[in-house]
Amino acid sequence: MKKLVNQVIKQIAQLLQNEARLEDVVCRFGGEEFLLWLPNMPRTVALERAERWRQTLAGTPIVSGGFEFQVTLSAGIAIYPEHGVSPKILIGNADQALYRAKSEGRNRVVVYSAEDLPQVDA
Repeated sequence: MKKLVNQVIKQIAQLLQNEARLEDVVCRFGGEEFLLWLPNMPRTVALERAERWRQTLAGTPIVSGGFEFQVTLSAGIAIYPEHGVSPKILIGNADQALYRAKSEGRNRVVVYSAEDLPQVDA
C-alpha cells in the first residue's frame, strides 16, 4: 500500500510541476496534500488550472503490482487579498475550502467562501 501511495504522490507532484510557472511554488504539505503558491494569478485562471489538474488525474490510471487504480483530486483555493493577507490565513482558508470539497463528495475544486470557517491570525 505504501508503494501505491508513493506512486500517486509522485504522479501528482509531476503533474503539478509540469504546469508550474517559474514564479509558482509547488510543495508537499503534509502526508497526501500539496500546497501551490501561484502569485499574481487571477481567480478564474487558478480555478481553471485546478480543474484541469483534477480532470487529468482522474483520467490517468496508476499502475502498481499489475493492478490499475483510479485516483481523484480535491482542491481548496484561497485568493490574496480577498481571502487573507498573510500566508497563514491564506493557507488556513484554502484548507477550509479543501475540507468542504471533501465533505461535498470529493473529486472537486472549491474556492474559499464566507460559509467556510474563517481562520484567525494568531
